[in-house]
Amino acid sequence: LEALAAADHPGVDDSALATIRWHLDEARKYQKSEQDYAARSVEKATRYLDRGERAEDPIAPEHGIVARAYVSQYSIGPQAYSVYVHENYDPAKQYGLIVNLHGGSSNHNLFLAVTLGHWNLPWADYWNLRHDEFVPARPPPDDFMVAAPDGFGQIRYRWMAEVDTLQVIQDIRKHYSIDPQRIALAGLSNGG
Repeated sequence: LEALAAADHPGVDDSALATIRWHLDEARKYQKSEQDYAARSVEKATRYLDRGERAEDPIAPEHGIVARAYVSQYSIGPQAYSVYVHENYDPAKQYGLIVNLHGGSSNHNLFLAVTLGHWNLPWADYWNLRHDEFVPARPPPDDFMVAAPDGFGQIRYRWMAEVDTLQVIQDIRKHYSIDPQRIALAGLSNGG
């Protein structure tokens, strides 16, 4: 990762490096307790590193629910969020963006899955599903993307969590073709 950062490839920006670092951090954090998730995190980081070494944008080819990260002034590590990217995403078109703020018992990945149609997850297992991979049951219209910030926990999207939401929008606009007139904010409970 350090070699890729030092190479200063034009397609590999700070948030791409933060995304790779976040996946590697997640793999280290969960290598014993959630081995499948840790292995998926390593696989994604390796794929992104390989693309970056070819001077390509490491995350641009990804679609579905994509975990990305950026460098936050409020976090000691990369700050993650999830965004749904259509398989037929076309950077020549502009997309609307719905930013959905999760409740207190969720994270960016799990709440994006709920937003995209996985409504009947068993409450007793809800938190244990936060690292699962989901295929949207109800994807958004083809001209919209949906994102879920992590929000720094349960501070009701105030203070640094408000900044997180704005930085997520900024990062998405930097990497995807978003119509600034079609950005909407929604949420529930902690995010409502």
